[in-house]
Amino acid sequence: MDIKFSGSDANGFQFDQNAAPKPKRERKPRKSIGSKGGRIAVNALVTLLVGAVFFYLELPAINLHAEEFYGFALLLCITYCICSLLTSGFQGTGAKGYFTFVKKQCTVPFLVSALLIVTALMAVTLFAPLAWFAGDAGEFRLYAFSLQTSAGEAVQSTVYMGVVLALACVLPFITIFLFKRRLLQIRLCVVEIVLLIGSAVMEAAYYFLSWRVFSELSFHTQGFRPAIALPLVCLLFAYLAARAVFRDELMVRAADRIR
Repeated sequence: MDIKFSGSDANGFQFDQNAAPKPKRERKPRKSIGSKGGRIAVNALVTLLVGAVFFYLELPAINLHAEEFYGFALLLCITYCICSLLTSGFQGTGAKGYFTFVKKQCTVPFLVSALLIVTALMAVTLFAPLAWFAGDAGEFRLYAFSLQTSAGEAVQSTVYMGVVLALACVLPFITIFLFKRRLLQIRLCVVEIVLLIGSAVMEAAYYFLSWRVFSELSFHTQGFRPAIALPLVCLLFAYLAARAVFRDELMVRAADRIR
């Protein structure tokens, strides 16, 4: 940087504003660890180790009906994401570059997490009450497969709604294991979105039919349970899963064209 001395000012210096700025030192990109297969093996090994320690300490239930199972699966997905980022070297330039890199590395764990969330939430709709009705005849609760009394006796069948909710629960869990067939995964995610919309419509229809029965009583009241809104929440996660698979397929095709 050029410096000019001032003859009239004995206290300081004047800096030339037109001087060329000092070039910034380029940051060396962080290198990934080993080959791609080696990184996957390391990530899987660390994930299994964390899962084994957690299983030994907490003993979560390995059951699709248990909430602990989905928490355990999400923990494994998060662990794999963190290991994948660390072993790949956080490659990228700037905030946008790092965000793109993180999104690329976490596509598969994010897909698994989103589909597991859909499976867990839809499993709740199969067993939790969706709505309640009360009147002169007593209190009733609307479940996936029937309208039941407070004692658990079924008074009206809602099996069609239950079948749609069950399909919407099982399909995303099956989709997780089709990671080698991305186009089929996209189609199944679209089918899942249709099933979720159908689930919401069926819930609204059976709620209306049950309301009509109780509206004829001299005294009646009714209300919703939080589980009735879960298909609408699952729509967001199903859309994000389909979008993640679609972008992963585009990246794979772009890499194939480059090769």
